[in-house]
Amino acid sequence: MSEPIEIATIDGRRQRSERSRAAIITATLNLLDGGNLSPTAKQITEEAGVGLRSFFRHFEDMDALLNEIDNHLRDDYERLFEQPIADGSIEDRMADFILTRSIAYERLKKLMLSTQAHLWRSEA
Repeated sequence: MSEPIEIATIDGRRQRSERSRAAIITATLNLLDGGNLSPTAKQITEEAGVGLRSFFRHFEDMDALLNEIDNHLRDDYERLFEQPIADGSIEDRMADFILTRSIAYERLKKLMLSTQAHLWRSEA
């Protein structure tokens, strides 16, 4: 009879682990969106409501976290750039192209600036 309890405990641990991982990713995105372009692991864990050890259990370092976020968001932001070209005159098509690219870059601005800030900090 103890076997089902053990399985439930393992599943519960796995679920908590996944919730912690998701909270870390969400907290990082919230900090970036709030203007903190180079958050520390401590700031992220405080925002996520998890321990610092939990951060490093899930992510080896900030690079690993940023790579995970990039993989997590890649499909969404690639779609921003894969908009079909509108019909119409060259002027209409260019205006549509510029508008869709402007929207895409505006949505990704903080993420791109964060990546640059992280690279600068890593090089220092």
